[in-house]
Amino acid sequence: MLAAEGLGRLIKGKILAGRLKGLHLHEGSEVQSHQQFVDDTLLMAHSTVQEAKELKPILQQFALASGMEVNPRKSRIYFFNTPHVTQRNITRILGFQVGNLPTKYLGAPLSENIIRQTSWQDLLDKMRSKLNDWTLRALNFPSRLTLVKSILQAMPVYLF
Repeated sequence: MLAAEGLGRLIKGKILAGRLKGLHLHEGSEVQSHQQFVDDTLLMAHSTVQEAKELKPILQQFALASGMEVNPRKSRIYFFNTPHVTQRNITRILGFQVGNLPTKYLGAPLSENIIRQTSWQDLLDKMRSKLNDWTLRALNFPSRLTLVKSILQAMPVYLF
């Protein structure tokens, strides 16, 4: 986690220096450049060759400093409204495969469209399975209520 914090600071430093732009998700919002969860990092950038050329040495510097490598087989790039020539050049620079939406990130559905009930079907199925398991156990009402509050309420909160 400390190494991941170093990666985040490298990225923020490049944004402050004007070398990376990051993304503004809506007018007046802060620049979003990355999200980190333990050893998992989501990078957000303008889909330009220049941004890719700035990100590549950051990832290389991080690898040298931390001893951790980015796994190109697990890494994906998602493009939105980007010409194919630009996509090809960026993927060549970074060495990652192009991913397709919808997908999941840390178990949460990602889509370029409104997330509908069907996108949450996995979560609903997991919750239903847990409820079915608990009905087979000889639990009193307060015990079941505790399970619902501690487990079932936490499952959608994690995704949100």
